[in-house]
Amino acid sequence: SLVGSGHMHTAYIWTLADNGYVAYNSTEWAVQPEEIAKLTQLLTTGDANDVFVSGCHLAGEKYIGIRPRNAEQASLIVVKLKDGGAAFAKSGTMGVLGIYGAGVNPADCNTTVVSIADYLSQNGL
Repeated sequence: SLVGSGHMHTAYIWTLADNGYVAYNSTEWAVQPEEIAKLTQLLTTGDANDVFVSGCHLAGEKYIGIRPRNAEQASLIVVKLKDGGAAFAKSGTMGVLGIYGAGVNPADCNTTVVSIADYLSQNGL
C-alpha cells in the first residue's frame, strides 16, 4: 500500500472523471470530496498556477504550492504545510495523492506518488 511504504501517512487514488475514490488509506486525515475536486481541476486544466497563488486545502488544512509540474514529472504538483506536505499526480484516468508529515523525506513521497501514477498509466488507467 502507499501508506505502507512509510513515505506518507495518507494516500488517495481517485478517478479524474467523477472524483470517485478507488483507494483510500489514512492514519490521520480525511480529505473531503470538494478538496479532491480541486486537485482534479489542478491536474487536468493544464494550468496549476492557482495552487501557487491561492494554495489548496487537504483535510481542512491550507497547503501552499512549492513545485509546479515540469518536463521531467509533467503530472506532479507538490504543496507544503508546516513540517509536512503533499504530492499529487495523475495518470491517464486517475489521480494519486500522498500526504506526509514531519520525519518523512518529501522526495520519497514525491517519487512514490509518481511511481504509482506511472504504473496506473502503463496499465491503461
